[in-house]
Amino acid sequence: MPLKSLNSSARTVLVVSIIMSIRNCVHLLIFLIFVSLMVVCAPEIWINALCLMIFWQCFTRDDGTTPELCSRVDTKQLYLDSVTFTPETVCSTLKKLKPTTSLGPDNIPNVFLKKCANALSVPLAHIFDTSFKDNILPYCWKTANVQPVFKKGCTIDPSNYRPISLTSTCCRAMERIVNNHLLNYLLENQLI
Repeated sequence: MPLKSLNSSARTVLVVSIIMSIRNCVHLLIFLIFVSLMVVCAPEIWINALCLMIFWQCFTRDDGTTPELCSRVDTKQLYLDSVTFTPETVCSTLKKLKPTTSLGPDNIPNVFLKKCANALSVPLAHIFDTSFKDNILPYCWKTANVQPVFKKGCTIDPSNYRPISLTSTCCRAMERIVNNHLLNYLLENQLI
């Protein structure tokens, strides 16, 4: 509603209440510009200006300082510096794979990895460990096959499908081991 359509007393109450809530000179200046827009401009313009003013007041500028946070963990004694990829851990992770999951871009079926877990655990543990320490993943682990999965409704409408990414099973096994190590660290140190 334009400021012109308010009666004189309502306009005064509105202006005074807003001025009382203004915390500094910059906000007062912005408010005065906004009131000028209400008197002169079309409602779309001053509504956009009001939205911008509200948005601007909600956020502060970054002054580059980092706030001091209290430490919940003694960082000199407790830290997660690496993940251990033992053949036993890799073998147990491979044995827990679902045999029905679709193939990833490496075309290695979960059934193969699950049935050959004992034989594959040593070389995969070496690959996982080297990859983790060198911060390099094999290229084929960085790719995914994206496939649409039907949700509900008409099958012709593309919006009734959601995308799923089929990634390499070996990479997912490595991710699961890292995830378990991280989760155990957080639970043991009462961080979650």
